[in-house]
Amino acid sequence: MARRKLTIRHFRLHIKKQTVYSIAQITFFITAALIVLSFSRSGQWLATLNNLIFALFSWTVFLLPFLFLVAGFMFSKLRTPLNSPNVFVGFLLFLVCAMAVTRAGILGEQSFLAVAALITTPGAFLLFLAGVVVGLLVLFNTSLDQVISVILT
Repeated sequence: MARRKLTIRHFRLHIKKQTVYSIAQITFFITAALIVLSFSRSGQWLATLNNLIFALFSWTVFLLPFLFLVAGFMFSKLRTPLNSPNVFVGFLLFLVCAMAVTRAGILGEQSFLAVAALITTPGAFLLFLAGVVVGLLVLFNTSLDQVISVILT
């Protein structure tokens, strides 16, 4: 009995680049909306989601929807101040360093302890505090001289 070789045609999906961007944009917006809805804790799934993200991020969970909104706007062709790359990178750096410096949630505690094991606890605190400041400078696209001059006047 001769075996016949099965040929499988490759299933190729030809999706435009703009369609992929739209799917990513919708995904980020839906994720932000689900996080905001989970704060209500109405429904088993939303309560479970809220418990999970609150365990991971603690108080910084309230900043996550903004991060996902900015990420969604990054894939948009709309010209808003929120779809600038410096807003996303600056806010992400601020969020991660603020979470670590305050040891917020499991992720903040573990990242602080990992860095503290390398450069001591005061060194990790100073590093993450500097990261918070740098994140804010990048987020608002400003310099330290401008911030100091505004504070002194």
